[in-house]
Amino acid sequence: MAKRTGGVIWVVCSLTLGFSGCFGPPNLPEELEVVLPNNVRRTALANTGPIAFENSTWAVFLNPDAEVATGDTSTTPGPYGGFLTGGVGTLPSADTRLYFIHFGDGGRLLRVSDNQIAPEIIGDELIIDGAFHSQRLAGLTYAAVSFGAAEGDQFGIAFPMDFRFFGVPIGTVIIYAWGTRTEERVDGILGRLFDFSLPEFIVHSGGDQFPIFAIP
Repeated sequence: MAKRTGGVIWVVCSLTLGFSGCFGPPNLPEELEVVLPNNVRRTALANTGPIAFENSTWAVFLNPDAEVATGDTSTTPGPYGGFLTGGVGTLPSADTRLYFIHFGDGGRLLRVSDNQIAPEIIGDELIIDGAFHSQRLAGLTYAAVSFGAAEGDQFGIAFPMDFRFFGVPIGTVIIYAWGTRTEERVDGILGRLFDFSLPEFIVHSGGDQFPIFAIP
């Protein structure tokens, strides 16, 4: 395994030296069609979010009591492309907080903290500011940007991520959620869609989504 990993790193480093364009700016969209409940879609610009979440922090949990079809076969399309094939990492138990999510001015997503979903790879914190940041795995970096929209008490949020390994693009991820909000609670769906060119090195490409709730 060590020889294989070393070989992967050698190949990637060689590609990095050979293609200076790999060190360019993040490949992130300037606008995105954000999905709200009932498959309502609204086009949002980068660095936006649902205004009702402005300057707030929420704790996010799995919701085992919700009866929602989450899609776990290769024939179920994801709302942001790809298929909900499942099997993207192991989720914590239902009584464990997944993470805190922090919103800033205008409801823009700022960061995720105290992350409990694959922290050995992703780390404890994700910064959502459009710039590259390092992750726990040496050489792995990401950049993410916030999108969001709302209508009444319904909202949709998403943050696409551009992943690089020693400067070489290796894949994209989009984390998304939609649901309804009251003053004291959010109920909805959290989803993840992975598309990696080196699937065995980090995670397999595919997606999943599951019911969540959040409290301030």
